[in-house]
Amino acid sequence: MYANIQGVGWGEMYASSTYLDLINQHPEDARLKFIVPKYTTSQVPVVYWVQQETNSAGGANYNYKFQPTFIQGGNTYFTMNGVNYQVFTEVTPFKTNYYFNNSTGGKTYVYSDFDMDKRNGYPKFFVYKCSQQEGIAQL
Repeated sequence: MYANIQGVGWGEMYASSTYLDLINQHPEDARLKFIVPKYTTSQVPVVYWVQQETNSAGGANYNYKFQPTFIQGGNTYFTMNGVNYQVFTEVTPFKTNYYFNNSTGGKTYVYSDFDMDKRNGYPKFFVYKCSQQEGIAQL
């Protein structure tokens, strides 16, 4: 009952970003079929990534950053801190990557998708591996 499927369950356990990164490296991986993002009803296109930030104790915090995108002149952009960043596409033999050139000139890789429901800032990626047997949501 950890996922919320057809209104049944409380939905409190999600796939982690490290797990998603691992299985997304292999599009043929059957485990991808069990990961279901919980999109918002607004269907706003966004880019998102996990960003490391320094906390008050000098340690590291990792937070998701979601930025709505817009199209201008056939290119995709998002605005962060008053600056427009272009989202670029990089095609490799097995997948397509998206990135932007950050304020230091380095590449920050992002996911391009629709906005998702979040809990405490973490997007909801439900794991449906053991669900919907014989049409029953949590079986």
